[in-house]
Amino acid sequence: MDRTRVSRLAIIALLVAAAQAAADLQEDIEAGLRQFRVGYHAWDREALASAEDTFEAACARHPREYAVHYWLGTVRFHMLLHRSGDLDQPMEDPEFRHLTRDASKPLETATRLNAADSEAHAMLGTITGMRIGRNRKRALWLGPALMRHRSHALRHGARNPRTQYLVGAGYLHGPGYLGGPAKGLPFLLKAEELYEEESKAERESTAPAWGRDHCLVFIGEVFRGMGEPDRSEVYFRKALEVNPQSGLARRALASLRKDGGSNE
Repeated sequence: MDRTRVSRLAIIALLVAAAQAAADLQEDIEAGLRQFRVGYHAWDREALASAEDTFEAACARHPREYAVHYWLGTVRFHMLLHRSGDLDQPMEDPEFRHLTRDASKPLETATRLNAADSEAHAMLGTITGMRIGRNRKRALWLGPALMRHRSHALRHGARNPRTQYLVGAGYLHGPGYLGGPAKGLPFLLKAEELYEEESKAERESTAPAWGRDHCLVFIGEVFRGMGEPDRSEVYFRKALEVNPQSGLARRALASLRKDGGSNE
């Protein structure tokens, strides 16, 4: 067999292997996304944990692929939010450190593989803000990291609804001296404008467009705090239109009715 033929066969083998690797990667991502979509909409920790397992395995198989690290970080970020929302069983510091560390690692890897990933920076900024929120003294050494992640996020995510939503939520739920509702509302309103544009446009990706229902609830909460229950109700109801399974929106509406702010 001459060298030319051997070289051609080697090239064909490499192309076949590359095509198979790409197909395996796509299959892993689609499987994880199906699980994440279920977990996110139903706000179900077991489904989120299944997605975490899928993306963990994908990261082991495809360690240089940005997308699997992004999605593993995104899933773990939402698992952190899910656990943080369990007010009946508040997190102790060791569990909080474990969850924030686990969520941060793949997001940091994603930003190294794709420096323009505004969403990963926004999630890292949110996690940093949560760490400061548990102990405000940490602002002395974590404040610069928070501002760095926020700056990167806004630089690359001016037209990204999830980036705007996360930055707005960070200001909204952070200490007053770091922003507060007045600072966060413009970002949340911008995010909803971008979510609306995104929902009308043809999306090339089938990836879950997460965050919109939470963003709408947060906008409603700001208007409620401003003494505008009618506007607040509009956003709570819109959140339910976006995600009929949203327990966050249902609880917000129930609370509004209890206060006499809803006609239902």
